[in-house]
Amino acid sequence: MGPFGINGSGTEFRLLYIANALQTQGLGEDGLPPTGGSPTPYYTIESEDTTKYYITNEDEAYGRATAYLTETSDGQLVYRTISSVEVVEDDAFAWHLIFQPQTCYYLLRNAKSGKYFTFRSGSIRTAEVAEPAGQESFHLMRGRVPVILGAGDQTVNTKGYWICEGKRNVETPPALQANGEGGTITVANQDFTNSATSQRWVFLTADQVRLADEGKIAVDKEKLRRYVAGAKEMSKVPHHDVSSDASASFTSLVNKTEASIDHLTSAAEVVSSIDAMYAGITTFMVGTALDGMSAYDLTF
Repeated sequence: MGPFGINGSGTEFRLLYIANALQTQGLGEDGLPPTGGSPTPYYTIESEDTTKYYITNEDEAYGRATAYLTETSDGQLVYRTISSVEVVEDDAFAWHLIFQPQTCYYLLRNAKSGKYFTFRSGSIRTAEVAEPAGQESFHLMRGRVPVILGAGDQTVNTKGYWICEGKRNVETPPALQANGEGGTITVANQDFTNSATSQRWVFLTADQVRLADEGKIAVDKEKLRRYVAGAKEMSKVPHHDVSSDASASFTSLVNKTEASIDHLTSAAEVVSSIDAMYAGITTFMVGTALDGMSAYDLTF
């Protein structure tokens, strides 16, 4: 690892050799192989071959913890929005990670179809193979940025991983990336920067999927309750309707939403209710006029 290599021998160099080897390995694992080429593969995820993992993208803008990887019948990888309840009950979204100690690469096999991730014709897809080999072996390079899913006391603290074809001895190997249309693309060059969140993927067990979802639901319900409380206060401000039934419709929405909060069971339902309340507040403000020097308090 020049120019900081070791030149010497004897027992006095033993610790120096060990330290240099550890530094070299660490650089390689972090995507900085000291002699060029691809990142150094290693045991990045403490996985069990029989455990089912659900793969979501690290980037919140690309459906983190609300969309998960699955496949089509012809082997295309797709990234679809699905609830936490549905995803853990559908093996089409479940994947087995199989570590290969002889190469330090991973196999990714779909729990329902039995097909493996494979790299063919410049893209990452799935295929049915009798004996997985080099094309089915992938490097899972761990990111450096913590990924916290859920909220409050119900959180999952983990990290994202690049899924890349690392055996071609290129400095920026092909990697799987989420795109903006619910699908995936295989980018030609892995982006090693922390900001490349759309190229990193989070592997969750069924229990972690549920825990992250429960935490998000709890926080979003509190937000919805604040909206309801704020809307009630808005109704008390002196005003008059300029659109037919603006006040009555708003009161009906607020009461209906308040009564439903404890019965909402999925993150999607809570988010939909929040969106409806936001739209209702906007419509109420457009459909009413304030009396005198009154003003609506929107600090909630």
